[in-house]
Amino acid sequence: MSQPEAALNKAYSLAKSAQTAVANKDYGKAIEKHKEAASQLLQAKKLSSNASVQRALDTMYAHHLGESSKLEGLENSRLSRIARIDEEEAEELEQQQQQQQQQQQQQQPALVTGEVSRADMDFAQIIDRFVNLSISMNNQQEFEFDAPMSETEDLQQTVSRLKVHVKALERNAQMRSTSLQSLGTKLRTELTEHNEATMRDLRAENAQLRAENEKLNAQMTKMKSKWDSLVQNALNKRKERG
Repeated sequence: MSQPEAALNKAYSLAKSAQTAVANKDYGKAIEKHKEAASQLLQAKKLSSNASVQRALDTMYAHHLGESSKLEGLENSRLSRIARIDEEEAEELEQQQQQQQQQQQQQQPALVTGEVSRADMDFAQIIDRFVNLSISMNNQQEFEFDAPMSETEDLQQTVSRLKVHVKALERNAQMRSTSLQSLGTKLRTELTEHNEATMRDLRAENAQLRAENEKLNAQMTKMKSKWDSLVQNALNKRKERG
């Protein structure tokens, strides 16, 4: 096997490796194999003295360099798009959380907000007072039904305020739970749509790359056949001269 033919066969093998790498979505390896194939074609051109063969090798050399550049552009574009989408999603999520908090504050009734705020401020005092009153009443040997009205009213007010506080907390917890569920559903939907769009883009890119590889393989097969024919003609002429 002549040196130009060996270099051409090596380039053909590297082109097949590039095609396999693209099918496996290993674009970095595909880029590397295309560049190596171009290098082998350049070497074959240097070792060949046939002008038509050299022109054909120039075409194949330019094609491989073009494929490597195209793959680099696609890969950089894909990575840039993913990074940009991730950044936009993070900003959008932060804005949604801020809007959700503002909506919760606006939807909460003013009366409940006031009761919760006041209960939060003196909740510990209310509990202590309620416990002390209960202990005082339980320690009495006989319960006095005619207890002073001020003490009874004080106890009733304390219990009422505790009930208001508990109801407000329950209402707020329910609102937060509903809001979080709604936000979770929305985020899952957006993530699914994003993944589907990304997969569609990747499938389209893969289809384009497969078409380009099939075209390249056809060119390689044609050029190899032409090369074999040229080599055979040269051998036949050599035999005729001999």
